[in-house]
Amino acid sequence: MPYTITASLWREPGTTPEFFKNYYKTKDIPLLMKKVGTPFPLPHTRHCVTRTPAQPASSDNSNANYQATVYGGTVEDFDYDAYSEMVFKRFEKFGAFAAKLAEVEATDEEWNQDMANYLDVSEKARRIVVVEEPVVSHRPEA
Repeated sequence: MPYTITASLWREPGTTPEFFKNYYKTKDIPLLMKKVGTPFPLPHTRHCVTRTPAQPASSDNSNANYQATVYGGTVEDFDYDAYSEMVFKRFEKFGAFAAKLAEVEATDEEWNQDMANYLDVSEKARRIVVVEEPVVSHRPEA
């Protein structure tokens, strides 16, 4: 049975949403794949919050300027910048990934610098939860 976790991520204060999104995709994920190797999740999907600058010429890179596009709730409800979903074949595969990642975090300066380059690594920014398998509904064909 698949084992799925999701993580909410916040960008490093002072960086733009575009920098965060690009760095996550082009530098962090390839480095993560290299560092953890085979235990990497089967799929690792990322969804970045759509943010539009209220004042594009401003040097303000905070969420006050880069507000989320919200159709329900408030912009404050969406203070994170992305959520990722990682699917493992079973719990034991997740355990191998978690153990390898903990080893990398504890000993690898390149990894820790990578994280600090784009990600808020404070405890507030560590929200990870197990979720059930997805239930997908499709519109019937007409």
